[in-house]
Amino acid sequence: MASIESATEPSGKGSVSPIDMPSLRARCLDDMKFVEKVLTMFRKDGPAALTKAEVALTAGELPKVVTAAHTLKGMAANVSAEMLSKEAGELETASKSALASDAKVALTRAKAEMERCLAYMLTIEQRSR
Repeated sequence: MASIESATEPSGKGSVSPIDMPSLRARCLDDMKFVEKVLTMFRKDGPAALTKAEVALTAGELPKVVTAAHTLKGMAANVSAEMLSKEAGELETASKSALASDAKVALTRAKAEMERCLAYMLTIEQRSR
């Protein structure tokens, strides 16, 4: 992930990076090895938390959705994936309020944003090869 140092915005006019790399680097005190470690952990644990939320929502277990969404919200914030953190927060709020239909919409948005984050991370990795 050597390209992490230069990663900022994706190519594509008007697009915003799903992970704010300058912010992440600042959070990690510009320690690129730590940035890589944080992103590696997120790649593994983030989708797992999202899957837990989806399984719990499908089962109608909203308290479990709240827990998984809260976990995902924090993970996303830690890697400066602000939109994913926002979507996970909306999933958490809808689940706390027992608004299953709103939670389903938020889950769909969170899944799409997670895909953007993972694709962005893959792009960074490919650039470093």
